[in-house]
Amino acid sequence: MNILHDLQQAGLEKCASIDRNELRVDNIILGKSLYTMAQCDDVFTDMNLCITLLEDAYGFSYFHDDISYKLEHFVNKRIPEVLEAHLPTYFRVAIVDAIYSLIHSKQGEQPKHYFSGNLREKATQRAQALLHGIPEGANVALLGAVSEIVQEARDRLININVIDLQSQKVGLNIDNNDTVQKSTTSSTNDIFKNADYAIASGMIFATQTAEEVFESAKKHDTKLILFMETGANFGRELTRYGAYRVLSEYFPFYDFHGNTRYDLFEQER
Repeated sequence: MNILHDLQQAGLEKCASIDRNELRVDNIILGKSLYTMAQCDDVFTDMNLCITLLEDAYGFSYFHDDISYKLEHFVNKRIPEVLEAHLPTYFRVAIVDAIYSLIHSKQGEQPKHYFSGNLREKATQRAQALLHGIPEGANVALLGAVSEIVQEARDRLININVIDLQSQKVGLNIDNNDTVQKSTTSSTNDIFKNADYAIASGMIFATQTAEEVFESAKKHDTKLILFMETGANFGRELTRYGAYRVLSEYFPFYDFHGNTRYDLFEQER
C-alpha cells in the first residue's frame, strides 16, 4: 500500500475537469523553521518547510531533508507534468496537498473550527481535541515530541510514551517526567504493540513512514490519531485508510498570530 500514491491518483482524477491554468504551479516557498517548545530553552533546527501555491490553492509540507532549490524548474508547470518527474518526497506531499486544497475550494468547503489565543493556548486546544474521548489510564504512543500533548495527557492521567526521529530531541525531558526515545522501525512496532492509541503528525508522509505507521496501527489494533499541518488538505481522506481521528490544521498554523482554522474528521463507527 502506498497511501500518498493512491491519494495522488485519486486527486488527479477529480481534477480532470478543472481548468488547466488552475493546475499551474505559481510559486514555491522553501525555508527553515527555528522554533522552541514549551518549558524548554533549546532552539530546534530540525524542520524545513515547503509551500506550493497554485492560483486558488496551496500545499504544505514540513520536512527534514536538505532544501533543494532545483525545484525552481517546476514553477509555471502544470501539476500532472510535475508529478511525472522524480521529486523530493516533501515536494510531492506538498503538490498532492495542493491538489486536495483545490478540490475542496471548488466544492466550496470551508473549515468548521477555530483555535484562538496565543500560540501556547492554541497548541493546548489542539492537544485537547486530539486527546478528546481517550479514557484515563489508556496507553498512548506519541510519534514526534510535542510538549502540549504530553502535558495534556498527564493532566488527564493518560499514560504516554514519546519517540522521535530527530537526534536533537532524543533524551529530551518533557513535563519533568517523559524522556523522548529514538524512533526506529523496531521501537515504532514495540510502542504500537503496547498502545491503545497512537498520535502522529502529517510528517509521516514526508519521512516516508506513513505505511509503517498505518500498518502497525492495524496490526496491533491501535487507534491512530493524526494531526496534519503537513498534508492538511488531504487529511479527511485518511479515515478511509484506517485513521481513527484526523485533525487538519490549515496554514497559517497555530504559531501564527490570529485564529487558526482546522477541521476534525473521524472514522465512521
